[in-house]
Amino acid sequence: MLQVGLNHFLVLSLVLFVVGLVGLAFNRKNIISVLMCLELVLLSCNINFVAGSAFFGNIEGQIYTFFTLSIAAAEVAIGLALVVALFKKTQNIDLDKIK
Repeated sequence: MLQVGLNHFLVLSLVLFVVGLVGLAFNRKNIISVLMCLELVLLSCNINFVAGSAFFGNIEGQIYTFFTLSIAAAEVAIGLALVVALFKKTQNIDLDKIK
Protein backbone atom coordinates (compact mmCIF):
# COMPACT_ATOMS: atom_id res chain seq x y z
CA MET A 1 0.00 0.00 0.00
CA LEU A 2 1.23 3.47 -0.86
CA GLN A 3 1.87 5.72 2.10
CA VAL A 4 1.89 9.46 1.67
CA GLY A 5 4.98 10.91 3.30
CA LEU A 6 6.56 14.29 3.73
CA ASN A 7 8.29 14.09 0.35
CA HIS A 8 4.96 13.82 -1.46
CA PHE A 9 3.70 17.00 0.17
CA LEU A 10 6.93 18.83 -0.58
CA VAL A 11 6.79 17.82 -4.24
CA LEU A 12 3.16 18.95 -4.46
CA SER A 13 4.13 22.24 -2.85
CA LEU A 14 7.04 22.66 -5.26
CA VAL A 15 4.79 22.05 -8.26
CA LEU A 16 2.24 24.61 -7.05
CA PHE A 17 4.99 27.13 -6.31
CA VAL A 18 6.53 26.74 -9.77
CA VAL A 19 3.13 27.01 -11.48
CA GLY A 20 2.44 30.19 -9.50
CA LEU A 21 5.81 31.71 -10.35
CA VAL A 22 5.52 30.84 -14.02
CA GLY A 23 2.06 32.39 -14.06
CA LEU A 24 3.37 35.54 -12.40
CA ALA A 25 6.32 35.76 -14.77
CA PHE A 26 4.59 35.09 -18.07
CA ASN A 27 0.96 36.08 -17.61
CA ARG A 28 0.94 39.82 -17.10
CA LYS A 29 -2.13 40.59 -19.19
CA ASN A 30 -5.00 39.97 -16.78
CA ILE A 31 -4.90 41.19 -13.20
CA ILE A 32 -7.25 38.41 -12.02
CA SER A 33 -4.84 35.72 -13.22
CA VAL A 34 -1.96 37.52 -11.51
CA LEU A 35 -3.88 37.44 -8.22
CA MET A 36 -4.70 33.76 -8.72
CA CYS A 37 -1.02 32.91 -9.33
CA LEU A 38 -0.07 34.80 -6.19
CA GLU A 39 -2.60 32.73 -4.27
CA LEU A 40 -1.00 29.54 -5.64
CA VAL A 41 2.36 30.66 -4.27
CA LEU A 42 0.84 31.33 -0.85
CA LEU A 43 -0.98 27.98 -0.94
CA SER A 44 2.27 26.14 -1.61
CA CYS A 45 3.81 27.80 1.45
CA ASN A 46 0.82 26.73 3.53
CA ILE A 47 1.20 23.14 2.38
CA ASN A 48 4.83 23.22 3.49
CA PHE A 49 3.88 24.61 6.89
CA VAL A 50 1.16 22.02 7.53
CA ALA A 51 3.21 19.09 6.22
CA GLY A 52 6.19 20.06 8.38
CA SER A 53 3.92 20.51 11.36
CA ALA A 54 2.41 17.07 10.92
CA PHE A 55 5.76 15.42 10.25
CA PHE A 56 7.56 16.94 13.24
CA GLY A 57 4.58 16.68 15.57
CA ASN A 58 4.28 20.33 16.59
CA ILE A 59 1.61 22.92 16.02
CA GLU A 60 3.66 25.95 14.96
CA GLY A 61 3.26 25.23 11.24
CA GLN A 62 -0.50 25.16 11.57
CA ILE A 63 -0.44 28.46 13.45
CA TYR A 64 1.69 30.03 10.69
CA THR A 65 -0.79 28.69 8.14
CA PHE A 66 -3.67 30.34 9.99
CA PHE A 67 -1.90 33.71 9.86
CA THR A 68 -0.93 33.23 6.21
CA LEU A 69 -4.52 32.40 5.28
CA SER A 70 -5.79 35.51 7.03
CA ILE A 71 -3.23 37.64 5.18
CA ALA A 72 -4.19 35.97 1.89
CA ALA A 73 -7.87 36.68 2.53
CA ALA A 74 -7.10 40.33 3.18
CA GLU A 75 -4.98 40.44 0.03
CA VAL A 76 -7.81 39.01 -2.04
CA ALA A 77 -10.33 41.45 -0.62
CA ILE A 78 -8.11 44.47 -1.28
CA GLY A 79 -7.04 43.17 -4.69
CA LEU A 80 -10.60 42.61 -5.87
CA ALA A 81 -11.67 46.00 -4.54
CA LEU A 82 -8.86 47.57 -6.57
CA VAL A 83 -9.89 45.59 -9.64
CA VAL A 84 -13.50 46.78 -9.31
CA ALA A 85 -12.37 50.39 -8.88
CA LEU A 86 -10.01 50.08 -11.85
CA PHE A 87 -12.75 48.56 -14.00
CA LYS A 88 -15.15 51.37 -13.10
CA LYS A 89 -12.56 53.93 -14.11
CA THR A 90 -11.14 52.38 -17.30
CA GLN A 91 -13.79 49.78 -18.31
CA ASN A 92 -10.93 47.30 -18.74
CA ILE A 93 -8.78 45.01 -16.57
CA ASP A 94 -6.15 44.21 -19.22
CA LEU A 95 -2.86 45.41 -17.75
CA ASP A 96 -1.30 46.18 -21.14
CA LYS A 97 -4.15 48.49 -22.13
CA ILE A 98 -4.24 50.26 -18.77
CA LYS A 99 -0.62 51.41 -19.02
